[in-house]
Amino acid sequence: MGGKAQTRRKERRGSRSKGGQAVRLGISGCAGLCLLLEACAPPPPPKPDPAPLARALLARRLDDPTLLAFIEASSRLLGAEARPPPWRLSSLTLAALYYHPDLALARSRLAEAKAAVTTATALPNPNLTFVPPPLVFGAVVSAVLETGGRRTERRRAAEAREAALRADLAAAAAQVASRVRSAAIAYWYAERAETLSAARARLTAALSDAMHARLAAGALSAPDYERSRIEALHAAATARQASEAALEAKAALAQAIGIPPSALDVPLAFETFDAPPPLSPTPALSEALARRPDIQAAAARLEMAEDEIDLARTGRIPNLALEPGYNWYQGIPAYGVAPSFDLPLLDQHAGPIAEAEARRDQAAAELFALAARLAGESESASARLFGLRAAWEQAREAAAESRAHLAALEHAAQLGGVDTPSLLEARLGALTAEEDVLTQQKSLLEAMSSLADTFTLPLFTPGLILPDPESAPHAALSRAAAP
Repeated sequence: MGGKAQTRRKERRGSRSKGGQAVRLGISGCAGLCLLLEACAPPPPPKPDPAPLARALLARRLDDPTLLAFIEASSRLLGAEARPPPWRLSSLTLAALYYHPDLALARSRLAEAKAAVTTATALPNPNLTFVPPPLVFGAVVSAVLETGGRRTERRRAAEAREAALRADLAAAAAQVASRVRSAAIAYWYAERAETLSAARARLTAALSDAMHARLAAGALSAPDYERSRIEALHAAATARQASEAALEAKAALAQAIGIPPSALDVPLAFETFDAPPPLSPTPALSEALARRPDIQAAAARLEMAEDEIDLARTGRIPNLALEPGYNWYQGIPAYGVAPSFDLPLLDQHAGPIAEAEARRDQAAAELFALAARLAGESESASARLFGLRAAWEQAREAAAESRAHLAALEHAAQLGGVDTPSLLEARLGALTAEEDVLTQQKSLLEAMSSLADTFTLPLFTPGLILPDPESAPHAALSRAAAP
């Protein structure tokens, strides 16, 4: 009897020693696994340094060989005449598509959305849980089996987001092209206004000198001379302001392209602004809105919101989780499988569904507001455009009459029939008519640019179709080089 008890005590001691050994092995294994995972972790990324980035931005030039190759390749692909020099609106637009950071940012967002589609179709990874000693030692594996078409709805929502960001990228490209066109119009006007202001400053200064000579001869009163001198000082100040405005317009154009202002010290030609193209019948508003990139982007965001509602509704269906495990307790091993469900009994996933529906309503309201705004702009732009063209043509007729009158006076002055102050005043009158033409032409070009944006019309760049903005600029080179 005593021998049997002693044998049982030895067996219990042996089992306890085996259990303790298993516990120690488990702890050692967990520690070793943690050390291994820490050793396999990637090193921390280097801190960003803004200095090289700033140098790279300041080093951008329009004569960059890669940029010129991109423009030449785009010209071959699109059949457009955009090859510089001189740099025209079409080639400057392509340079903006090459350089502008807005497109790089939109491309990176689209790349993240494409990767999210892969993530949405992935199966959930199992989860391994260790039960710590000293009383119990074991491990449980939890594998989730998704139900209710979650993967399908998740993939559809991710693909809808990808489509929305692709539309956003196309809208960003159109906005970049629009900003370049608007900045080019402003720069074209500022340069010509600077030239006319400088001419006015010279003429008023010469007129003031002529008035001073007449004052000295006693043929002019002092108040009349003071008035001419004040006008000369005012014209000189206006010329300085026009020069500063030209520099600001140049900087704005460079910013719209994505280059430093010094890179614009190249030959520029804006023939389409010097001679505005004739007006053509605008397409139907519904057709124009349907092909606008920003309308397409808003519609894609609305579709994305609809898919997110379907994804949120799958939360009402419980997932199945299978948890096979092993436990060791006081020398007794135990195996088992424990199925489990998440039970959305309290709220039926109402909160996320309501949030998704609110985002859908917001996207629908944004699409309607954008369409309504563009419809109003199209009507006002069309009506305003014809009035501005008529005013511009009238200003041109008045300028032509002023030039004819000036030519007659200059001929008379050669014969001695007109004095110098009268001739200078006639030249100032003709210059005023030219300034009025320039002002009316600027307003006309701005209205045409607005109409081109509203109806997506290539008024100033006929034949130029924007390259695929989804591809990086170097992709155009490879496509053009392909047979």
